[in-house]
Amino acid sequence: MRVVEHSVLWKEKEASKVFTYQGLTTCTEVDRSWTIMSSTYNHVRNKKGEDERGMEEFIQEEEEHQERLEAAGYRSPTWRACELYNPYFRRHGYKKSQR
Repeated sequence: MRVVEHSVLWKEKEASKVFTYQGLTTCTEVDRSWTIMSSTYNHVRNKKGEDERGMEEFIQEEEEHQERLEAAGYRSPTWRACELYNPYFRRHGYKKSQR
């Protein structure tokens, strides 16, 4: 382990469409883009034993599933917490994410 002063962009392979930067892992594939916490990405990748392509597909499917749940009215504890703090953030100049 090494501690560095500035964030480092991390890619598994040079041509990779998945990269990690400042604690977030992002896929930049045109037809399946997503961003999740890098700790979640690494946990799921190690648990499932998937390669990068398999992880891209798995996370895209999970994101679509979550969007269907929310469209049907389901609100997770995380969603509720974010909504609870939104008035605070708006008051202090932060804008609600457009999603």
